[in-house]
Amino acid sequence: MTADELKSKLLNIVENAGEKLEPDELQALSNALKSGNFEELQTVIQMISPDDDDLEQEEQTKPVEIPLLNVERTERKIQLTPKSENSENSELTGRLTEGVLAFLDDGDWKYSIEKANNRNIITFGFAGKNGTLSVRTIVREKTEVVSVYSKLEVSVPEEKRLQISEFLSRANYGLMIGNFELDFRDGEVRFKISADYEGAIVTNKTFKNLILSGLSVANRYYPGIMKVIWGGVSVKDAINEVES
Repeated sequence: MTADELKSKLLNIVENAGEKLEPDELQALSNALKSGNFEELQTVIQMISPDDDDLEQEEQTKPVEIPLLNVERTERKIQLTPKSENSENSELTGRLTEGVLAFLDDGDWKYSIEKANNRNIITFGFAGKNGTLSVRTIVREKTEVVSVYSKLEVSVPEEKRLQISEFLSRANYGLMIGNFELDFRDGEVRFKISADYEGAIVTNKTFKNLILSGLSVANRYYPGIMKVIWGGVSVKDAINEVES
């Protein structure tokens, strides 16, 4: 079995068992997908692949509770307008927005939603192990693209922006999905992950995998960024510590 076949098998396992993954398993998944190493992919498959008994008991398993920021929800559901009707607001509603909201509602996530420039923008907070993230999920129904931006709650001082730029470039190298971005104007740091779902069959699990993958990577590199900014740690040492 090739590394690409292992990656495909790993994604199938996540699709079937994603709701039962523990934080350490999500971390291992992020590491394996980034490295693409054959042996590491095999190890992760053996670690997270559910056995038959687990599958039989899946309906009885309680979902893992994830601590969230108290962001008030302004809308839980939106009325679908069939795309074929070509109404004025048809691009602002649809199956992708419904899928994202279904995932958030299933986990009782608190969120807000607004419509701007032919996009649905869903905002919520996430309190991870290593720091707090402000998350914006932008749904473009017309082009069928979903983008998730996980913004770190830190503004990089101007004198540290070149160092953080190097840190993020090193972090991005080898990432299979998504990338870090730095705004040199104000020091904002965020992780972006996007997917094109044109013609694809999607469920709430589809968006669970997209959103949690972005949160996992952002949470993983959070400590290294903070150490470079505030701890006086070199970029190379900080990256080596995160990726070791």
